[in-house]
Amino acid sequence: MTADAYLSQYRTVQAEIIQRNTLIKRMKQEIFGGPTQKVTAAIDAMMGRQTAGAHWDANDLERFKEEVAKQEKVVEEFRRFLLTVTQQICKIEREDFRIVLMGRYIHMQEWDEIADLLRYSSSHVRGPLKDAALQAFERQFSSEFRKVNTNNTKNTLLT
Repeated sequence: MTADAYLSQYRTVQAEIIQRNTLIKRMKQEIFGGPTQKVTAAIDAMMGRQTAGAHWDANDLERFKEEVAKQEKVVEEFRRFLLTVTQQICKIEREDFRIVLMGRYIHMQEWDEIADLLRYSSSHVRGPLKDAALQAFERQFSSEFRKVNTNNTKNTLLT
């Protein structure tokens, strides 16, 4: 895996965290509020009437709890990856390399923005400087590169 491929995962992992946190929030609402947001269904269930989808059985509740726990573990793993990448970039000796890597991969800045920060030409920043920064990063950390698997949790709710 190249340094560019490794660092490019940062963006997708950030998006993955946002999406999974939304899923976790929705699932917790389901657990604590029942499988519907409708007040009448919740009241019907409390009164002993069976409104379609308005009650939980023990298996449903347990499956949801297990899935929430799985999703939370995945988010934890993703956050560790984000922290690792940030720490690795901060360990790069050259300041201009750190600025290029942090700007592009962490802050997702355009090359022109990074060039303005460094007071270099845009073509120099997106060409030789970026290449040198990636090479330095790869030399120092290639043994730690790994593909982050954003599909490592089977969504048991959809099967």
